[in-house]
Amino acid sequence: MRIALDLRIALLPGYTERGFGVYTSNYAKALLENDIKNEYYLIGYQNLADLKLPKVPQERIKILYPLLPPLLAKASYKSLQRYEKNKINDFVRDNKIDILLMFSSGDRDYRVNTEGQHKTIMVCHDLIPLLFREHYLQKDKDFRAYMNHLKEFEKADWIITNSKSTRRDLLSEIYFPKQKVTPVYPGVKLIKTQEEYDFCNKETRPEEYLLYAGGFDYRKNVKLLLEAFRNLAKDRQFNKNLVLAGGIHQAAVDEIEKFMRENNLEERIEITGSISDAKLRFLYENAFAYVFPSLYEGFGLPLIEALEYNCPVIAARNSALAEFGDDMVLYFESDNVEDLIAKIKMLENDPSLSWKMLA
Repeated sequence: MRIALDLRIALLPGYTERGFGVYTSNYAKALLENDIKNEYYLIGYQNLADLKLPKVPQERIKILYPLLPPLLAKASYKSLQRYEKNKINDFVRDNKIDILLMFSSGDRDYRVNTEGQHKTIMVCHDLIPLLFREHYLQKDKDFRAYMNHLKEFEKADWIITNSKSTRRDLLSEIYFPKQKVTPVYPGVKLIKTQEEYDFCNKETRPEEYLLYAGGFDYRKNVKLLLEAFRNLAKDRQFNKNLVLAGGIHQAAVDEIEKFMRENNLEERIEITGSISDAKLRFLYENAFAYVFPSLYEGFGLPLIEALEYNCPVIAARNSALAEFGDDMVLYFESDNVEDLIAKIKMLENDPSLSWKMLA
């Protein structure tokens, strides 16, 4: 069969290193490396090579256009939708594609394409905008647009979700045969190069620290972690620091720095900003614990990454986060700061607990 992979979501600014992009690139790599029976075709933008996928003949690759500056892309959004859909239709038709696998269908701005004789498989990453409508879909027109896009899943021949939790959420909102919705978990990108190993071996960090790595939008609930850390830091016996890793917009930086000043925590909290994979691995491997306070995750890649690097995990018990951890994760009740504090103290007071969790 001829299978076309729509990889656009992994190439957009802000998505490449987050869940959508990592899921898409890992899935594509797994297919290209392991499936020798089918022919694969790739659809993306001019930065497609950044995904470092196994080589595919040039005639099987469709580059739509160079990525546009965000403001220009937003202003030209509807025109770009039509252009992309037409180009993809032509590519699918001209190459007699049997299956179009769309990874770009997890956000409200995805471009749906279901025309032609081929079968369409769509990937749903989460329903976060709908579940947190008051934060992401405040305007009625945005809500209506999101619901219309969500209904496009009903046109698919098959749907893949990144977790059982996302599958359950999606089936509660659309009419679709549940036997045609399959959870497929994402892989984790582990650090393998000698250069990155060398970085980790020469880096040093004497103090113990709690680690959070991820986004900083509302649902990530970083404020709860900050509140818990402030209360813990009042105890002179508590000598852990807090490291906040990952890309963060300036408004969030300003808010966190204000919190640090008001609570005299400038020497106890570090904001790293965007970091390399090698640096992230180092932070995981040397952390006292990784704390994941998120209110909802379609999958929650950092939880799995932390476990792969033998880092104890303390996570909120909700959505997909409660799906994978079992006894390997110390769970606290969502949005309960006292329970989070209790779990951090539990891990601190019983050093053997870390080994039991990771055994």
